[in-house]
Amino acid sequence: EFLRLTVKDVAEKRPSIIVGDKVIATDPFRSAIFEGYIHKVENESILCKFHTDFHETHRDKTFTVDFNFSRTTYRRQQFALEKVTSDGDGLGFDFLFPNKIESKRPQVDAKLDPKGVLHVNEHPRKWYNNLLNKHQKDAVVAVLRGENRPLPYIIYGSPGSGKTQTVIEAIIQIYTLVKSSRIIIATPSNSAANLVTQQLINSNVFDRINPKFLRLVSNNQVEKELIPESLNKYCA
Repeated sequence: EFLRLTVKDVAEKRPSIIVGDKVIATDPFRSAIFEGYIHKVENESILCKFHTDFHETHRDKTFTVDFNFSRTTYRRQQFALEKVTSDGDGLGFDFLFPNKIESKRPQVDAKLDPKGVLHVNEHPRKWYNNLLNKHQKDAVVAVLRGENRPLPYIIYGSPGSGKTQTVIEAIIQIYTLVKSSRIIIATPSNSAANLVTQQLINSNVFDRINPKFLRLVSNNQVEKELIPESLNKYCA
């Protein structure tokens, strides 16, 4: 019923293709173009379906394959935004895009002095990463103070600008300063989760004796022995 196409690293979202995306197969010798759709994404391959003519005639031929994103996901996201911001049965536009935020008492009395030194409760405190720049430190302090809860803090920047390092520092500071905190870290891929886990381990703040520090993995990662040896004892 389906055709299987091997696509390396598809499970890691490289390329990022999902069920419903269009597959375009081009025969460069006949200038023939066939369109199909992805029905299932496996670990190293995809299952797609074309017109029956293509299924019967594709053998022993070479095709160029391209993927086109499906707009279904974006339409659903737009629909959700319209629903949640509507004044009728939604929460109103101000819920997602408030004009004024009522500041709360900071969860941590954290401040940054002109020299970039972190002060907590008027006492200097060390940075776990001394290479952070002022913008990164400002972001960490804002997250620590948390005055705009429950609105999220969004850290953005171009590739290589240090977003991950900023988040790692924020995680460590929250963990050590807010004892009641519960932190879950979600990443777009297993390789990214492994990177974050390794950097948290390198901080020497977390250890395997603490059962609350876990890198959650799927059975697939275990069965295929894809977990780096250095992370094994931290995984569950």
